[in-house]
Amino acid sequence: MMLVMQMRERESVSELKFDPRRVFLVSGQVLEKKVGGRERVSAAVTQRVVHADDGLEAYRRLAEAEPAFQPLGFGSLFDYEDAVRRVREAVEGRSDEWPVVGTASSS
Repeated sequence: MMLVMQMRERESVSELKFDPRRVFLVSGQVLEKKVGGRERVSAAVTQRVVHADDGLEAYRRLAEAEPAFQPLGFGSLFDYEDAVRRVREAVEGRSDEWPVVGTASSS
């Protein structure tokens, strides 16, 4: 029953339309409890997706939902889509905004 509920939730989320300026990928590390009650920040950097009006609200919502998550930075879906567009333009030779290293023309 729980699996069915999770699948339905996932389907309903995938059907929603999101404003790419309000969807954030937040990178960070998780505060872990060790034996004896000690705490340490995990070595691995992981990400969380947060729907919010801006980056600061994304941090706030994430802190409420997952207090052990220590954010390091964020980018909106819009930022990532824009970066992909700009990288494609650079690789295709339509932009010199970013140098492309490791191609025949750059050696």
